[in-house]
Amino acid sequence: MADATAFNLAPGLKADRKLMVTCANVGTADAPEWEILGYGIEEAAVEFNFEEEVITDILGITTATISKPQRRQTFDPYTVRGGSKLHLKLYNIIRNERWPELSNMDLLLVHLYVGANGVFEAERFTGSAINPQSLGGSGTLDMPFDAIFGGKHTLGTASIDGENVSFTG
Repeated sequence: MADATAFNLAPGLKADRKLMVTCANVGTADAPEWEILGYGIEEAAVEFNFEEEVITDILGITTATISKPQRRQTFDPYTVRGGSKLHLKLYNIIRNERWPELSNMDLLLVHLYVGANGVFEAERFTGSAINPQSLGGSGTLDMPFDAIFGGKHTLGTASIDGENVSFTG
C-alpha cells in the first residue's frame, strides 16, 4: 500500500482515542469474525517496545540503531461480558490447557483517522498472541490480557458498521 497522505481530521483537530480500534478474530482464518476490543477500558495504547542500541565509536560519534518493535496492547481490566466470543474462546483455551492456541491469534488494528467514505486503513496480524493475565476481581469478574501483535503483517482496509467489522487485505 502507498503511504497515507493525510488524516481525515480538520486542521488542528485532535483525534479522539476511539479512532484506533483493535479487534480479535473469533471466527476462523477463512471466515474471520472480528470482535471489537476495549469495552470498559479507559486507556489502551499500542506500545511499540523498540529494541535500541546506542554506541559511541572511537571517534566520539554516537549512533543509534532501532530494530523492529514488539507491539503490545494491554487490556486491563477486561470484564467478562455475556456475548463476548473472545472471552469464551479464552476461557475454553485456559480450562482445557490448550496453551499453543494463545500464540495463534489473529488481530486487526483499524485506523479510523486515516481513510474516507467508511473505508479506513488497517493492519492484520495473523499469528499474534493473546496472553491472559488473570481471572478474578472484586466487584466484577475480569480477565485482563495482553494482545501481542506478531506473525504475518498484512496492510489493507477495513470498514466498521456497528459491531460488524470487515477487512480487505
